[in-house]
Amino acid sequence: MIDRCRKRSLNSLGRIGLSRIFEKESMMRKGILFLTLLLLLSNTGLFSQAGMGNGRIKGEIRSETGVPVQGVKVTVVNLTYKQKFTSVSDKKGRWAVSGVAAGLYQISVSKEGFQEATIDFPLSLAKMLVHSLDITLRSEGSGPSEASPVGRPDPREAALSKLLQEGNALYAQQKYEEARIVFENLLKENTETYQIHINIGNCYVSTKQYDQAIAAYMEYLNKAAAKKTDLQGDAEAAGVLSAVGQAYMEKGDVERAKEYFQKAISVLPRDEILPYNVGVILLNQGDTENAIKYLRMAIEIKESWGAPHLRIGYAFLRAGEYTSAAEHLKRFLELSPDSPEAPQVRNQIPQIEDLAQKKK
Repeated sequence: MIDRCRKRSLNSLGRIGLSRIFEKESMMRKGILFLTLLLLLSNTGLFSQAGMGNGRIKGEIRSETGVPVQGVKVTVVNLTYKQKFTSVSDKKGRWAVSGVAAGLYQISVSKEGFQEATIDFPLSLAKMLVHSLDITLRSEGSGPSEASPVGRPDPREAALSKLLQEGNALYAQQKYEEARIVFENLLKENTETYQIHINIGNCYVSTKQYDQAIAAYMEYLNKAAAKKTDLQGDAEAAGVLSAVGQAYMEKGDVERAKEYFQKAISVLPRDEILPYNVGVILLNQGDTENAIKYLRMAIEIKESWGAPHLRIGYAFLRAGEYTSAAEHLKRFLELSPDSPEAPQVRNQIPQIEDLAQKKK
């Protein structure tokens, strides 16, 4: 997996890539008002969040007669950070997730015709980075499925995890080209770990090679679609789609960017983070009208979240819709009174209301 994720997610996606700082912008209206706007999206970018690490959980899934079971959906959830990883067993029953940190995990497996199973799995990376969990699926009505942790290290898997650690360390040191080479070597050693295409794409984005980044992200999406069949509800895929959108935005291809942002939101239609991130990116690019559209989506999904009210308030201010701006900024203060941005917003609201009165 990866060491860069979208908030919750993509952070992802990886919360896709999505960290944006809006520059201060002066606004003067008829010589009356001077407002400084500072818009900051505190997101950690695609696939960079708590709960991510260098560990790997893998295993084999077999039926009660010992036959490998293909197409079993495996969901691995870090119970502390709620970070979710997914995999699907191949024709040999093998499955794996990478990029996990130490902690307590809940592993769920499901396939039509078999008993579903949920296992609590404590993961320690002190002695080894790779842990194995073999699962026996029983057919419906024949008793519960079983899981058996395998405690011995796999030397080859340990070597791959060491490469992942090396690549992540180089990336953290901003040695993006060197990190990319390590990730590509890792992919050659283990072609099944297709999530590494995300790492490669992130390296290309960091060196502003957007066409190559898009190609790497699309490679992940194509392989994920073939592996998982259905990407609907997949936070990882949504984060990557959003990252493709941002790469197109950096290239200046706004229409393609919007296309992929919308695809990301369609994959996770009830996730408020994606439309919020898209709205902030568009606002940063000066597309106020569409920024308002996406920020409204985020508010509709989670009205009690203060951040989109703040951003849409500033978007309405930029658009000259002062009454709406004041309403949303007031709502932001109600929801986030202790935010570091709250004092500035409190000072701005009376001036914005004054502009609204003058506009009538």
